[in-house]
Amino acid sequence: MDDKILLVDDEPDILDTFRRSLKRKFHVETALGGEAGLELISAKGPFAVIVSDMRMPGMDGAQFLAKVKETAPESVRMMLTGNTDIDTAIGAVNEGSIFHFLNKPCSPEVFEKAIESGIRQYKLITAERELLEKTLSRSVKALIDILSMVNPLAFSRAIRLRRNVKHTVNQLGLLNGWQYEVAAMLSQIGCVKLAQETLEKIYAGQELTKAEQEAFASHPSTGAGLIRKIPRLEKVADMIEKQMEPFGRFSSAQVLSKTDPVEIGAQILKVALDFDRLVTGGASFSDAVDELMKHPEEYNPHIVLTMSELKTEKKEAQIKLVKIQNITVDMVITEDIRTKTGLLLLHRGQEITPLLLERLKNFSRQSNVPNEIRVSIPEYDSSKG
Repeated sequence: MDDKILLVDDEPDILDTFRRSLKRKFHVETALGGEAGLELISAKGPFAVIVSDMRMPGMDGAQFLAKVKETAPESVRMMLTGNTDIDTAIGAVNEGSIFHFLNKPCSPEVFEKAIESGIRQYKLITAERELLEKTLSRSVKALIDILSMVNPLAFSRAIRLRRNVKHTVNQLGLLNGWQYEVAAMLSQIGCVKLAQETLEKIYAGQELTKAEQEAFASHPSTGAGLIRKIPRLEKVADMIEKQMEPFGRFSSAQVLSKTDPVEIGAQILKVALDFDRLVTGGASFSDAVDELMKHPEEYNPHIVLTMSELKTEKKEAQIKLVKIQNITVDMVITEDIRTKTGLLLLHRGQEITPLLLERLKNFSRQSNVPNEIRVSIPEYDSSKG
């Protein structure tokens, strides 16, 4: 009874008949016509199986199930048809709008078996999606954890990029925002091949040697090669590979909602990366936007303008020297932490994660880092919540 079934028809008597025959085995909802069906999906979905009559006034069954495919793609779609509708039904099956069609009149036994078949299909679809999502999220987390340990400078930058990219995606109203955020978080993964000294020079705005410039210029393709091996991240990998390409190289972006997501993602990364470079170099948010707007051949002006709405996150916090054994995951490092040999362990502005905290404690046990470090501690208003 956990999996809900939606029946759509323009005849109340038919809906009542099916509801009575199915209610003992299934959780059944009904809707009079396609428009009512779409409203019910929005209000009470998701539904495991959606069955629609073909001949309905206004929106017919094929049109209704085509819309269902867009709004609830995981729901298994079925159609009830008469013999005169057979060509339409076959066309709908071929286009992928429906999983199965049933001839009218349809006996309760046949109808029930079709519903059971649809529920099994729905469970297969959702189980695969859940498996992919878990695999994907854990793969991304593993890569980010590796980046945080191997290259704290690149990791710290990726955290800032994610905030800026998320803001832009929300401002532009883009769909599938997760892929742009993941692209931001993994955009610097190719930097694991760069020497720490090279990255420090880059982030400090110092001049690079020719060899260092070539190595840095190749990090997007290196990162893309790593990411492309993960299922469902092919588009993210393409965004990462194109993150340093100028706006003028892309085909079009006047109507952002109709532009290839890879192109949009790459352009967002390009803006976010250089915006971050300017801000960390001392420029104000408004000055950084003005500077990027001077180069329309390099940066998509529609995307740059979203940064003008970006606000510095203002949190009440206090700066303290805290012993390493008292550090917690809600703290932010306010100064670079280096080992006695000069290895950069944590970069200022980096938020402590469980993995970083364990690494810091391991170095502390070896007396290889200071006993106390300066951190920002958020202060929470106990009167709220």
